[in-house]
Amino acid sequence: MECIICGHSESTIIFPAGVAQQDAVLKCDNCGLLVLDNASGYSDLSRLEKSSHTSAPAITDQYAEKQILQIPDYANIADFIAAEIGAAANILEIGSNTGAFLNYLKTRGFKAVGLEPNKNAADYAAQKFCHSLINSDLKSAEFNDSEFDAAIMLHVIEHLKNPNIELSEIRRILRPGGLLVIETPSFDSLIFKILKHRERSIRCKGHLFFFTPETLKKLLIKNGFEILRFEYVGRTLTVERFIHNLGIISGSVQLKNFLLRAAEFIRINKLKIKINLKDMQRIYVKNIKSN
Repeated sequence: MECIICGHSESTIIFPAGVAQQDAVLKCDNCGLLVLDNASGYSDLSRLEKSSHTSAPAITDQYAEKQILQIPDYANIADFIAAEIGAAANILEIGSNTGAFLNYLKTRGFKAVGLEPNKNAADYAAQKFCHSLINSDLKSAEFNDSEFDAAIMLHVIEHLKNPNIELSEIRRILRPGGLLVIETPSFDSLIFKILKHRERSIRCKGHLFFFTPETLKKLLIKNGFEILRFEYVGRTLTVERFIHNLGIISGSVQLKNFLLRAAEFIRINKLKIKINLKDMQRIYVKNIKSN
C-alpha cells in the first residue's frame, strides 16, 4: 500500500486484523502515518452512495442532541474565520451532518453552504433548521473555482479513502488565501498510548486514517496549504454519551448498560461535562495558491 503522504510502500503492522478493527492498522515506515489496511476498499462515502434513503444511517435523538450540545465547542472556528476574513465570509461546511453547526454559522451572519452525503442527515437539517443541504460528495457538487472564502471539515478526513483527492478539490474551490479548518482525532495522545487498540476512535468502523499532528501537517503542506494555527480541543458531552464511549473502549455491552441504568437512576445521565484529553486536534490552514 503506497502512503498518501510520502509515497513509501513499506509499513509495519501496529494492530493485527481483528484487534482494533476487522482489518489491520499499519504504520508507514517512512513518515509514520497510521492507516487501515483497507483491502476491501470500504468507505462510509461509498456505502452512502450505494445505499437507498431507507438504508442510509438513521439520525437518532441522542445523536442529534450531541450535535447541538457541541456547538459551543466549535464557536471559536467562527471567531477565527471572522477575524481573518470577515463576518460575512462565504463558507462551505463539508459533512454538515444534522446541520447544527451550519445553522450556528448562519446565525452569526456568514454565507454558509452545507454538504452532506447522508440523505437522512440532510433531511433532518431541512426539518429541524429549515436549511437545505447539498446531498452530495464534494467532487460531485461541482463548485466553481475560488468560490469559497473558507471551508470547514469536522471529523470527516479520517473517513476518506484518499484525502489527497478531497484536499485537491478544496484547494480548487477556495480562493487564494482562503481558509480550511479540519478537526480529527489525534493519535499521539496519552490516552491512545495507554489504551492502544481499545482507544475509542481507532475502533470506530469507517475510520481509515489515524493522524498525529505531525502527519496531518505533512499531508496539508503536501497539498498546498500553509499552517496557521494548531490546537488540541475538548468536547462537551452528556454523562450518557460518555458512558456510550466507555462501552466502545471496554467492548462490554453489559458494562455500558449497567452504567446507563445507574446514571439514569440517579438522574445524572443528561448532565453536561467538558473533557479535553488532548485526543482531538484542530488545525487552521491557508490556501497558498495564486490567482
